[in-house]
Amino acid sequence: MQCSISGEVANEPVFAASTGLVYEKRVLLKALNSNGGLCPVTQKALSPDELLNVQSNPIVKPRPSTAHSVPSMIQLFQNEWDTLMLESYQLKHQLENTRQELAHSLYQHDAACRVIARLVKERDEARSQLANYKSTKKPQETEDKMEVESNQTQVLPSEIISKFTETNAKLSKERKSRSVPATLASADDIKDYQVNVNKNTKTPLHAVDVHLTGDRILVGGDEGHLVVYENHGNKIHKNFKGHTDRVNDVLVHPTAPVYVSASSDKTARVWKDDSEKAVNVTSNHTNDVTGVSLQPGGDYFCSVSTDSSWGIHNFETPSPLINVNSQNPLTAVNFHPDGFLLCIGENNGVIRLWDVRSSKSVIDFNGHSNSVNSVIFSENGYYLASAAEESTVQLWDLRNQKNTNSITVKGTARSVSFDHSGKYLAVASTEGVS
Repeated sequence: MQCSISGEVANEPVFAASTGLVYEKRVLLKALNSNGGLCPVTQKALSPDELLNVQSNPIVKPRPSTAHSVPSMIQLFQNEWDTLMLESYQLKHQLENTRQELAHSLYQHDAACRVIARLVKERDEARSQLANYKSTKKPQETEDKMEVESNQTQVLPSEIISKFTETNAKLSKERKSRSVPATLASADDIKDYQVNVNKNTKTPLHAVDVHLTGDRILVGGDEGHLVVYENHGNKIHKNFKGHTDRVNDVLVHPTAPVYVSASSDKTARVWKDDSEKAVNVTSNHTNDVTGVSLQPGGDYFCSVSTDSSWGIHNFETPSPLINVNSQNPLTAVNFHPDGFLLCIGENNGVIRLWDVRSSKSVIDFNGHSNSVNSVIFSENGYYLASAAEESTVQLWDLRNQKNTNSITVKGTARSVSFDHSGKYLAVASTEGVS
């Protein structure tokens, strides 16, 4: 049955009794809506309620002309197969991309969870430490800390900092151009070295320093004993008198006939060859002076004390140029070869590096559990060695601020010293020298 409007075979035929015509229901309803309820064929009024459905067999559309032969059908199947395979490939490609995105997202999520867990752990540890500190802190400690912080604001005069800067530039340039001497002893030669013990001293010795040329040796001991020996002939060059208690540290000026000593009588003293009495006595410490170190420029020195303070001095005046309070009793000191950094050891095993230009602590090293006895920088300025009241010597790398090696010695380590090339490290302990 054909539609009276479109002339095509009707898929859903309906019959109108008032017109006697057969229509395609979909087409007729659309025509009635657009034509004001009039039949587009007869122009008579027609209501959708008058339409009667007509029963008919389903219409089967004829095959296209390309499907009438076996080759055409094979080609049709081949095209459908290709389309199916292309769609399958695209789906697999999308699936693989989705898997990679999911794996990347899971990795990022896992990494984020690990970082969060670490930060939470560090936060909890910090909170716990803060809580313990607050619970054990005394009011007096708070006042002491405020005093320390106020004292740390002392800075050197600008003209002295300028001298330090000039020295730093000069020494840094010289050190970079310096090469290892061809006459440097080999490791095998050093193994054969023998320690000669001088038993002529009448008092126990606690400090020693050798002149740069090796001609003179300054030693300090109990009861203010302070003597300069001539290395050749083992003769006494000078016997200094002035300290009233144990001498803890000494230094020999490399280019001038000047000597400096630190004593438990609360003073550091400057001496010269032309007098047995001190030419200068420091006045800034209230407890044992445990160490002295010469600034590389040669015009100033530093002293440290168990009163938790350190000071920078010239060789002429008793009062220090600056006096800085730290947090714990100080037991060892050494200037960096460039002259800007000052390494100070404390009685709790902590080693602090101070910037003398700002009088502030810049780096802390924690590797010892007992009082630090000695600290020394290598000549190239890259390494720091430290000895404490224990059998372990620590070696630190200043470039990455980490402990690079621990050396175990017999007995208690008392003193450490690098050779001028920075290749060898000597350690003196209660059981000998290694």
